[in-house]
Amino acid sequence: MKEFEEALALSTSGADAIEGRMRSGIKAADGSAVETWSARKAEAQGRDPARTLAEGYLTLARVLAERGNPRTALEYSERALTIWREVGDRRKEAATLYKHWG
Repeated sequence: MKEFEEALALSTSGADAIEGRMRSGIKAADGSAVETWSARKAEAQGRDPARTLAEGYLTLARVLAERGNPRTALEYSERALTIWREVGDRRKEAATLYKHWG
C-alpha cells in the first residue's frame, strides 16, 4: 500500500489508479472499498469527499440492483440520500429519489 500511495504523490495519473480501485470495489460489491477509495479519489481531485462518496454509493446501489440484491441496493441509495441532505444538494437529493424510488 505504501508504494501505491507514493506513486499517487508522484503522478497526476494517480486519480486514474484510484478510479480503477474504486470501480473494482463497486464491481465486487464491496462497500468498504468504495468508502476508502472514494475518499482518496476526492482528495486526489480536490473534490468534496462526501459528494464523491455519495456518487460511489449510488453507483454501487445500481450494480447491486442489477445483480438482484435490491435490499442492499436500497441501503446504499439511502446512504447517498442522507449525504445529499447533509450537504444541502437538493438537486442530487431529488435525482436520487427519482432514480431509486421512482
